[in-house]
Amino acid sequence: MLNTEYIRSLNANYERLLLERKPEEKKYQYCMISRGGIKGLLSCSLRYIDGEAYLYYDITSRQQLSKYYEYGKMTMEDVKSICVNISEMVRIAEDYMLDIDHVKIEPRYIYMDVGTKKLQFVYHTRLNNHTFNESLKILFEFILEHFDHSLDKESIVKLYEVYQKVIVGDYDPYLSLIHISEPT
Repeated sequence: MLNTEYIRSLNANYERLLLERKPEEKKYQYCMISRGGIKGLLSCSLRYIDGEAYLYYDITSRQQLSKYYEYGKMTMEDVKSICVNISEMVRIAEDYMLDIDHVKIEPRYIYMDVGTKKLQFVYHTRLNNHTFNESLKILFEFILEHFDHSLDKESIVKLYEVYQKVIVGDYDPYLSLIHISEPT
């Protein structure tokens, strides 16, 4: 678990993560994530306060995926949107030569623009406790827990088929699950 705090300034909100050791600022990862503008990843800045190094992620106008679905249920369209966003993020991370195992895809580190439902992910320079595939399993367990099981049975069966692929490591995030369709 990362040491996280939420900071509110006059016109912005941030998730602040304490870095365990002072970073090598010229390290490629820091240069890429701190310059911002990488679609799918939260923009961030490296700041020093009282001798400690922090990454500040701009979460203004975004809500954690875990909070957004805390009381609501997901539809198959929501699941498709999440998968498409993950697929886009994986492609973009690869384009920028960023290690996908550094992307936090646990629901509390995924932020959604509620208006557009576009997701943005936290890229942390510290390697996650889980591989990307293990984190994907955690995310899909969250999805299954918050999925509206009162929907048609075909959607539920398709969702569990995808979850089975995630469990056995046969899920390809590049495919984005576009092939999952609503029943006709």
